[in-house]
Amino acid sequence: MGRATRLKEEALLLAELRIRGSLDANTKRVKAELSKPVPDVSEDFVDFEGFFIRSKESFSLKTKSKDRDKQRLEFVRHAFHRYYVPAFMLNAWETPPRPQPQHRYQFGIPQRLNYGFATKIDYRFWYVCIATGGSFYKEYGNQLFTKKECHLFLTCKHEIKIDEAIVYAIAFAECNNTGKALRIAKSKINAFGLTNEFWREVIRFFARQEPKSKEQLDDIIDYIVYKKREDADFTIIGKGHTLESLCNKVEEWHHDLRRLKAIGEGNWDGINVKDSEYVQKDGIWKFTQIKSAKDLQREGNAMRHCVLSYKRDCIEGRCSIWSLTFNDNRKLTIEVKGHYVAQIRGLANRMARPDEKSIISRWASSSGFRYAY
Repeated sequence: MGRATRLKEEALLLAELRIRGSLDANTKRVKAELSKPVPDVSEDFVDFEGFFIRSKESFSLKTKSKDRDKQRLEFVRHAFHRYYVPAFMLNAWETPPRPQPQHRYQFGIPQRLNYGFATKIDYRFWYVCIATGGSFYKEYGNQLFTKKECHLFLTCKHEIKIDEAIVYAIAFAECNNTGKALRIAKSKINAFGLTNEFWREVIRFFARQEPKSKEQLDDIIDYIVYKKREDADFTIIGKGHTLESLCNKVEEWHHDLRRLKAIGEGNWDGINVKDSEYVQKDGIWKFTQIKSAKDLQREGNAMRHCVLSYKRDCIEGRCSIWSLTFNDNRKLTIEVKGHYVAQIRGLANRMARPDEKSIISRWASSSGFRYAY
């Protein structure tokens, strides 16, 4: 046998010994874990002992499954059940396999994470209240539902999640159409904290319309969230909107997003003049220099004019563009060339009003600009 062959065989033997050693160690670890006494399932319900209608001592586990969730559900039925509970409410006692986001959306909607035992602590108390015969509407439901909506929630027999059932009940009460209500329930809107009346009204708005698909609703919801980030007071309620008009706005918004992506970063230093703020009795005026293509595009979109065409002049230092807001609402776009206020335009290129001219004159004077009032 050659030296090379002998070395190869020795290396293979060592690798085999290492694998066997690793397998043996893993087998011992698994056996040790299995030999540990399994904690009594009732230990998971220490916080709910005051609600038990039957003692934990009288409980005996009938399932042979090692699945802890199944064991818990068996104990739940023993400890709390006096009255019917909708099947979807069982989700309250499930344990996710690992910490993970339940929803992940664009535009800054907070992720909701599930950790440990149960999906949401409130839902466990809801379950106990319903199962033991408490007044669900008085204790919890009136924070979310009308009495009709609460009844529809408690009698819902669809195979959906708790969050979806909440949306379903509100939508069905408005439209009395199962298919439409389920379509709305499956949309992104079930991810929101529906203690906020605004989102409950959005559900009712959708229920009064004829949504074509879940995807259509999701697009509109993304648009609403984006607009709410820009303006906390933004609403579609009471504004004469229809599903068709909102879809048109969503299409415009998508077009704007594509334009923003095409524009790229395009940042510049701007002129050496600080942003300014003027406090008056009725509110605050703010002058903010725009220093990026994306902000220039947003200004043009909001004010419905072509200020984006000044991007090259801004980058090359031939002018600076300023946004004038009052109480954080856009009022005017101002162009400064050298030391002159060269141009002022409001929404759809309107001219400045007297009160706006007055505050611009004050700002120009303190900033070292000339302004022909």
